[in-house]
Amino acid sequence: MILVLILLILVTACTVATLPPASSKDFKSLIEPPEMTFATFADARKWIAVNITYKMPDPYVWQTPKTTMELKTGMCVDRSLALLWYADLFGYTTLLRVVKLDNGLYHAICVINGIEIDAQIYSTSKPEYASWCYDLTLDECLERCYYKYHARNTWEVLDECGKNN
Repeated sequence: MILVLILLILVTACTVATLPPASSKDFKSLIEPPEMTFATFADARKWIAVNITYKMPDPYVWQTPKTTMELKTGMCVDRSLALLWYADLFGYTTLLRVVKLDNGLYHAICVINGIEIDAQIYSTSKPEYASWCYDLTLDECLERCYYKYHARNTWEVLDECGKNN
């Protein structure tokens, strides 16, 4: 009985030790990268806007950039994560910004080198929205992909969106 307890403790300790520590924030190295390459960031941006179609999977979880590029489908957050991945590869600073639209729905856009970009459209116009909710770094987004957090929980939390303006 004592041997079983000791083995259980060791297995638990080993399992916990294999999870990346929250403070490391190195989830990019844990996520398999997309296979597609682009000569420029502009090429990546145009390809994502033109070739990835809107589709909400059921059940919905955030897709990795690799999955989005392979399936060529995803929601706004999936397109944004793919675009942020490539922006990061080209050396840009990146954030995922969650905003509330005039119709009350939430939307994910990119902030690349301080400029807001909607990954769903290939346009130079600034995305329009009613209020800003919160920003996530690329690693924070990839952490959600790595642990398969259910995205609906994230969107539901945004009922407090107006408090962050």
